[in-house]
Amino acid sequence: MKNYDLFIGIDVSKLKLDITGIDQDNAIRLKHCVIRNEAKEIKKHFRKLFKNQSKPMIVGFENTGVYSALIAFVLQELGIDYCQLPSLEISRSRGISRGKNDKIDALKIAQYLLSHRFKISLSTVTEIHLTEMRLLYTHREKIIKSISQYEKEFENTDFLPREIQKEILKSTNSILKSLHANLKKIEDRLGVILKEHAAMEKNFKLITSIPGIGKQTALYLMIVTKNFTAAAGEIYKISD
Repeated sequence: MKNYDLFIGIDVSKLKLDITGIDQDNAIRLKHCVIRNEAKEIKKHFRKLFKNQSKPMIVGFENTGVYSALIAFVLQELGIDYCQLPSLEISRSRGISRGKNDKIDALKIAQYLLSHRFKISLSTVTEIHLTEMRLLYTHREKIIKSISQYEKEFENTDFLPREIQKEILKSTNSILKSLHANLKKIEDRLGVILKEHAAMEKNFKLITSIPGIGKQTALYLMIVTKNFTAAAGEIYKISD
C-alpha cells in the first residue's frame, strides 16, 4: 500500500456524489462538495484534483452496484487509486446514527480509509463481459419473478365464468409469451459470453460437474466472485 497523503470519501447516490478529503492527521484537506453523478462532471472534478495533488491519494466509496459503477470506471480511466468498500463494513464503522447525512457519511468513509489504510485492497473495474453477465443475470431473475406472478392468474380460472376472464387471460398469455421469449434471449446471450471466454467456460464446466450445483447457481458464483478472482472484500451480492 502506498503512503497516501489524501484520503477521499465519497457518499454515492443515484443523482449526486458527496465528496470530502482528509490527510494522515485526520484534518480536513478537501472541503465537502457535491457533484452530479455523471461521467463528464466526475472526470472534470477529479482531473483538476489529480493535477493539483502532488502526493498520492486514494478514493473510497461504498459498492452500491449500478450507482457506484460510473465513478469506478472514471477513476480507473484517470489512473486514480480507489477502493470500493462493502456496505456492511461501512455501516458498522459508523456505529449507531439517526437518519442519513450524506456530508457526514462522506467524511466517515474518508476516515475509514485512513484507519484501514494498511488493510484495504485497491479495486479494479470488473471486466466488461462479467459486468454484462451480472446485468443479464439480474434481469433474468426479474423476468422469472414476473412469469411466476402472471402464471398465478390461471389459479382462479375455475372459480369465475370464463367469459368475464377472457380479456385478462388473453392479455396474460400474450405477456407470458413475450416474457418467455425474452428469457430465452437472455439465457442464449449468457451462453455466448461463456463460449467467448475460455477461462469462464472452463470454470463453468467444473462447477456444474459438482453434484447439486446447476447452471444458474454456477453463474451466480462466477459473477459474485468475478470468475473466482475476487478478494474476499470484493465479493458482493448479485443485487448490489
